[in-house]
Amino acid sequence: MIQIKAWVRWQSAILGKGDDSLETGWVLLANLIWGGGATVCFFRAWLAFLGLLMCLIGGLRRKTDVGAIFRIAHVQVVELLLFGLSLALLFVVCWRNLMLGRTPLETLVFLVAASAVLIRLAPQISGRMERLWKATNEPDE
Repeated sequence: MIQIKAWVRWQSAILGKGDDSLETGWVLLANLIWGGGATVCFFRAWLAFLGLLMCLIGGLRRKTDVGAIFRIAHVQVVELLLFGLSLALLFVVCWRNLMLGRTPLETLVFLVAASAVLIRLAPQISGRMERLWKATNEPDE
């Protein structure tokens, strides 16, 4: 297993820097990337789950073509699996293997990155949900 702190110490030795500032910088950068990536994966997986619920409702109401609902549901299942498994993989690699997020500073950096990404992604929720609702629950003209 690769541990980022050991790798960074090795890089510091190669570069001839004996201080921990390089190590801290790399660890914080890794936490920034982890925070943003985990937020995107969770956001997309959650929206796919909600899309599946809309497909279920649309299928029960029978106001839209069943073939269209199955096509949309297929896309939602693929997104749910892709982003859900990516989220799980991110946490296994970053938490268990790289041992990130162990200190308060690392946790704070993760939360700042996650919050920044969520602020950017949150306005997209209503538009996407509205499009999915129209596609799965309103009759075709």
